[in-house]
Amino acid sequence: MQTLNRGDDTPGSIRYTSIASKKEPDEADGTLTRLDHGACLPLVDGGPHGDEPNNLVIYQAVKDGLNSTCPSGWTGLPDITP
Repeated sequence: MQTLNRGDDTPGSIRYTSIASKKEPDEADGTLTRLDHGACLPLVDGGPHGDEPNNLVIYQAVKDGLNSTCPSGWTGLPDITP
């Protein structure tokens, strides 16, 4: 697992999108886990997780990702090391 985690989590010329709500952290301990390097990481007011499939803000973020657009800007974050 450590070997896998040391590699680039966004390899190649593919553009990645990770949509997250501003209200909830990704992990139970409150930390945020995000893709590093070439990824679009919009933090949106998505509301409760169960409502996200019907939320127009989430819908637009998914649509932007499918169209390879990133209103929040593509990141250049450094590698995340365990």
